[in-house]
Amino acid sequence: MNPMIIPACLAVILLQALLSQRENQYWGLILPIVVFAATVVLCVWFFLFGRVSWQCTIETADGQIYTFTEQAEADAFKQTLEEDEIVAETVVQPAKDANTMTYAIYALRLFFCINIITVILLLIYWRERKRM
Repeated sequence: MNPMIIPACLAVILLQALLSQRENQYWGLILPIVVFAATVVLCVWFFLFGRVSWQCTIETADGQIYTFTEQAEADAFKQTLEEDEIVAETVVQPAKDANTMTYAIYALRLFFCINIITVILLLIYWRERKRM
């Protein structure tokens, strides 16, 4: 774990508390709105572009790296090489149940997990506003 995570979290909490104590009540809503908007953008991006497709990467003894998106192409290329010419081969397989509903569920889980931060920031906001 990065050693800067804890000081960064403490700084965000302190900043949220300071913004929430201002006379203008909208200052305290800046961080929760930014986190919520970033979460929405991240989840939409994940839903649209997060799908994993089949991919094969082959590194040969001469240092060349070849990437294939079709299994037939990769197999045909491997047949043209000797077995000791292949240094490394990496195959990325898509999930077996890779349909739209699965990705929607993953995006929703991501949305709710990240928005725990938004809820924490809103709780700090409400606590500080109540104190005033």
